[in-house]
Amino acid sequence: MRTGLTLLICLILAGSLFAGNNPEPASEVSPYLQMIADDLGAVGDKVISLAEEVPADKYSWRPEEGVRSVSEVFVHIGGANHFILSFLGKDMPEGFSRDAEKNMTGKEDIVKFLKSSFEAAKKFVLAVDADKLDETVKLPFAEMSQQKVLLLLTTHCHEHLGQSIAYARTNGVTPPWSKKE
Repeated sequence: MRTGLTLLICLILAGSLFAGNNPEPASEVSPYLQMIADDLGAVGDKVISLAEEVPADKYSWRPEEGVRSVSEVFVHIGGANHFILSFLGKDMPEGFSRDAEKNMTGKEDIVKFLKSSFEAAKKFVLAVDADKLDETVKLPFAEMSQQKVLLLLTTHCHEHLGQSIAYARTNGVTPPWSKKE
């Protein structure tokens, strides 16, 4: 009997020791929000790696007058990551202006801006209240659910990734993920 009681006490103590090493599970993230964050990560990796691959002297290239340059497209992507999410309550980066596409021209600054915009967007998306995804918000061009705003965010990134790929290939740059080993 005494051995059984001793064994039970040891098991209880051992269980409490191991329980202290296991942090509380993270709060559940909506599968939809996780999917959006994962997609932002994937498209962001491609946009950033392409921005890094394009030579700095090609950043001012544009297909014709009146169309965004390489640098302007990359800044537009990063700025839109913040702007689109601002309708869900995200703050715009300090010092960011609507003229950023014209004023931010250095490759190093643009790559840094892209990295921070995707990081901030993924973090924000994972913190969105999933219970409010059906609530409607007003954008300058339409009213839509928060869920649709998040979809807009990712489709916008993919749209301009395609544009950036076309710009890069026109300038003899192969996207890093397309290179043959």
